[in-house]
Amino acid sequence: MCPSGAGSRKGLTRSREGAKDANEKSVKRCVGDGLERDGSSFRFTASRERLRFWGAASGVGLAYGGPSPVLQRIAYRVAVARTSTFLGRHVKALTTHTLRKLKGDRPIVAVTAYDALIARLADDAGVDVILVGDSVGNALLGFENTVPVTLEMMVHHTAAVVRAKTKALVVADLPFGEAHFDYERVLAGCQRLLQEAGATAVKIEATAALAPSIARLVAAGIPVWGHVGLQPQQINTLGRYRRFGTDPVEGQQLRNDARTLVDAGCFALLLEMVDETVAGEITAAVDVPTIGIGAGARVDGQILVYTDLLGLTAGYVPSFARSFAQVGEAMKRGFSAYAEAVKARTFP
Repeated sequence: MCPSGAGSRKGLTRSREGAKDANEKSVKRCVGDGLERDGSSFRFTASRERLRFWGAASGVGLAYGGPSPVLQRIAYRVAVARTSTFLGRHVKALTTHTLRKLKGDRPIVAVTAYDALIARLADDAGVDVILVGDSVGNALLGFENTVPVTLEMMVHHTAAVVRAKTKALVVADLPFGEAHFDYERVLAGCQRLLQEAGATAVKIEATAALAPSIARLVAAGIPVWGHVGLQPQQINTLGRYRRFGTDPVEGQQLRNDARTLVDAGCFALLLEMVDETVAGEITAAVDVPTIGIGAGARVDGQILVYTDLLGLTAGYVPSFARSFAQVGEAMKRGFSAYAEAVKARTFP
């Protein structure tokens, strides 16, 4: 069994250098030779591919890789287990403050999740941000779009994700219509998502027109992630999903909206289906992270709906999405094998 390293009581009482040395020995006992310290990181010298985890909240990094997934999992769990410390520091959950520090450092990884199971899997994979999106409507609940999703639904699914106790930052979508009520009602809805459901922040589909309300929310202690470009809650007005910013006038409006929302206090921007050139210009012009979906590579991070990236989406999949695993097919095979075993009386 791998030792807990610097997380032991004895290790916690040592000097900083002593803790580093003890933790290095601990990780080496878990993963064997071929590990060397590179500044404040550990690195497998013989690996062919690298997998990097940065403890953004503590400023400590672990870089590792290699042909053995089991070896990687052992090293990862030793390094980031919630009950242990790494190099004498506790690994903390990502915050809006530490997320902003990632701008210009490395790409930010974000995904959607709507329950504790998926949230835990995403968190174990090193995802930075988990968005409990109103995309739960068309991804899981059978709706055609996000419009039918209510605040009650968002509170329910956000609470489920929060119960996973992730290190990733958990953000909840403010659903259809809620951001356009009077300020007191908007505040009450955001309060529920933070106080009742446990989210750390809310995401709001917005233009510059909502900046005054967003500024008041931020002043009240509610972190806001602004969402510009394609806004799925506007689908009935738009009539179709399309790319934004290809027209010069529309591109300038997007730049103005982004700048105004940042000035209002948004800690990050989500750019959906924004022209790549415009997205890059917005990213360069603001001092908060931009996370894109269908907005090209010139942003500070990427987000995908997890059912798209895992091959679980039935029917239409956006052209910008990529399936990194075919989980849907594997699940079908599992259900089929189970059904056949029951019918053949080979199970139980």
